[in-house]
Amino acid sequence: MNSATQVDVIRFDSELIRRVGAGDAAAFEEVHQRFKGLVRSVVHRTVGCSADVDDVCQNAFLAIWKQAWRFDPSRSKPTTWISLVTRSIARDAYRARMRSPRCGALEDFEIGGESGRECSLERNEGIQLVKQALEALPGRQQSVVVLACLRGMTRRQIAGIQGLPVGTVKSVLRRGAERIRNAMEAAA
Repeated sequence: MNSATQVDVIRFDSELIRRVGAGDAAAFEEVHQRFKGLVRSVVHRTVGCSADVDDVCQNAFLAIWKQAWRFDPSRSKPTTWISLVTRSIARDAYRARMRSPRCGALEDFEIGGESGRECSLERNEGIQLVKQALEALPGRQQSVVVLACLRGMTRRQIAGIQGLPVGTVKSVLRRGAERIRNAMEAAA
């Protein structure tokens, strides 16, 4: 695609989003058709192999519908804006899933677990290696890594829960991640 055509596509997409922001349902339908692959790709990369990909995609399009009035073509291209809105929704969904009681525990990462995930054997083996490395961490390191990586908590939230300074949480998390990385490299 030459640069003149690319500029025309960006203008067209920008106008579509502007129309969506004005409440034009036909424009929204066209945005959905044009960008459903992009939205699905961003959601899939963010939440992984999950049964909720379709739900998160729907929520992302709902957010695009509701927030289209905010789109500013002088600040970003339409594809960039749509990706950012989608990624935000997908991250929220991922964090919520990780905080839920059924997913907060390491049992969610069992090979062939009841979670309905259809991930490759390679990914399952990687999950098992991470799980083993995580379980080998000392108590405080393990709990900090679980809270940060599996539950999606911030360092400040972890510091409040664990009763530690934020700097200590950062150090413990870095050392825990280093130990997991070293265990993964040794297993590979």
